[in-house]
Amino acid sequence: MTNIFLSHSMYDEEVANRLRNQLEQMKTVKVYMFEHDQQPGAMIADKIEKEIKNSSIVLVLLTTNSKDANFVNQEIGCAKGANIPLIALVQSGIDKNKLGFLSGVEYIPFEPSNLDRSISYAQTYIHNHNINQLQSQIQHEQLNAKQRQDQIQREQLIEGILILVIIGLCLYVMTQEG
Repeated sequence: MTNIFLSHSMYDEEVANRLRNQLEQMKTVKVYMFEHDQQPGAMIADKIEKEIKNSSIVLVLLTTNSKDANFVNQEIGCAKGANIPLIALVQSGIDKNKLGFLSGVEYIPFEPSNLDRSISYAQTYIHNHNINQLQSQIQHEQLNAKQRQDQIQREQLIEGILILVIIGLCLYVMTQEG
């Protein structure tokens, strides 16, 4: 399951919900949006930070509404600090020199009138991310199996050496008594 944190402005909630619904049609994707997780009494910043750190990807909807939003910029910074991959959908017309933590990051051009195209690009990236994540997991499991096998061989070697030492000590003691 790929957990995605969707960072957006509350003024873009309609577009964000559409994006969420489209992405969740991919059976292996779960999209988190703050407004769908009301927990009265919970500390908002703590809840958001926890959800970002539990995400496989942070998807940023950067629009004219969100480019100056404090929470969106903090969510981007939190994701960068936690080494969570960022996918940015950047609305045309946003000054590329004012992307903050997203400066230098490849992004998906976002045109509100053609949201389907941006969603398609995002789905492709997420699909590829899932495949890469699965390949990485398989490689990790293979490495762990090899390390376990090496550990067993080391333990068997040590056992063999100990047996030889014990036999040698027994023979020594027998020759000293006789």
